[in-house]
Amino acid sequence: MRNVDTRGCPVLERRYGPRPQSHRRRHDPRPLSGPRRAGAAHRRLGDEAGRYAQGRLTGATVQLAFDIDLRDRYDRLLAYVYLGSELFNLTLVQQGYARADPVPPDTKMASLFAGAEAQARQAGRGVWSACPA
Repeated sequence: MRNVDTRGCPVLERRYGPRPQSHRRRHDPRPLSGPRRAGAAHRRLGDEAGRYAQGRLTGATVQLAFDIDLRDRYDRLLAYVYLGSELFNLTLVQQGYARADPVPPDTKMASLFAGAEAQARQAGRGVWSACPA
């Protein structure tokens, strides 16, 4: 079901669960595990981030809001994920489970995410727990 929010931005409401298509949450992490991120600590944090997201979102109804582009150059869906009134993408960054990763031209919330990342880094949360502040 597709509708438009008060700002005229398209909003898609769906039940969270297995997805038939590849997507990347707007401002969500580059993978915290895998070949690009070496080290057991990063793999552990990537697994922890996945469990956190799965625990919070499985069976929940989420709303997807879009900025300018619906998809990136790899045809992945770019969306802000709302769990009720909570911007879940921002929660992941605040907890240190994700990094701010704006995808131009979709940068309307880039400063909000950058500030949340800086606070998570300074507090040593999540991926930043292994990094000096």
